[in-house]
Amino acid sequence: MAEEFAPEVLAEIEAGYRLRPATQVGLMLVLVVLGIWLIQQAQLPLGTAIIVSTIYVALLYPLIIKIKNRLTIALSFGLYGAALAAILYWLVASYFLPALTGSQAMLSVEAIALYVIFLEIVGMELFHHLCEEYVFYERDWRSYLLTAILSAGFFACLYVFLSAYALGFTAILISAVLTMMFAWAVLPEKPV
Repeated sequence: MAEEFAPEVLAEIEAGYRLRPATQVGLMLVLVVLGIWLIQQAQLPLGTAIIVSTIYVALLYPLIIKIKNRLTIALSFGLYGAALAAILYWLVASYFLPALTGSQAMLSVEAIALYVIFLEIVGMELFHHLCEEYVFYERDWRSYLLTAILSAGFFACLYVFLSAYALGFTAILISAVLTMMFAWAVLPEKPV
């Protein structure tokens, strides 16, 4: 019975330590404008400035906005998708397209594997950071299946990357240990 009321009690306790919703939105707007102004002062190319701004807003949002309703959760998902799309666009535009057009050397399989590992890690961390309400906190078949699929991809890509250095069996051991660490990070756990 105590577990049924735990979220309400926790929300009641946290309410005294949170800024009012109008203050949260105002602080967010000020920090977004300040951050975009600083990014603009760096005189980055327009495409890079948009990518950096998108990632900046996505990382800042859950730190400032603590309001929980449909709009803020939808905005959180939107920022997650936008940040992931911005990172993916940057990788494709900066590395894959120049390699395909011949203006840059073709990417090796190891480099592509490393990019996939990077996207898996960044994608999961962004999801945990921005979409906390939808992280599976119960370890059921869905969370185990998702963890198994992501871990298999992580292991395969890491093994491809490490095998380029002719490590042999050591590449398998390193890949297995790092994959276990990745799986532990992906597996859901209830927040303290």
